[in-house]
Amino acid sequence: MKDLVSMIITAEQKATILAALAQIEACLQKMISLEPDDRKSLIRMRAKNGDFARATMRLAGQNPTLIPPSIDLEGALADLAALDQLIEIRERMTRLYERMTDTVDALGHDVMVTAHDSYNVLKIS
Repeated sequence: MKDLVSMIITAEQKATILAALAQIEACLQKMISLEPDDRKSLIRMRAKNGDFARATMRLAGQNPTLIPPSIDLEGALADLAALDQLIEIRERMTRLYERMTDTVDALGHDVMVTAHDSYNVLKIS
């Protein structure tokens, strides 16, 4: 496969993209980075246990007087709302990241094919 993609990114486009990313980071300034051990210890919210968590939070939200003050129900409900927003954003960013990765790989492939072809010609000369 040759010439999978051709692309020119101007300095202005790059600056615009980096500024947009900085704006996204500013909007999501409360995001955190976990250490690998901390990441491993998390209880992951997946499909089945996520359904349990959502149903329980919905029920607790409908009956807040049954929940003791030592449990931060309001904070957990806010976390759930933020989680739902971030999941949607992450899905969009993941699709963009996958397209970017494919494009980077295709550009690299195109360069490598041309480099190999050029090397073979130069070797003969």
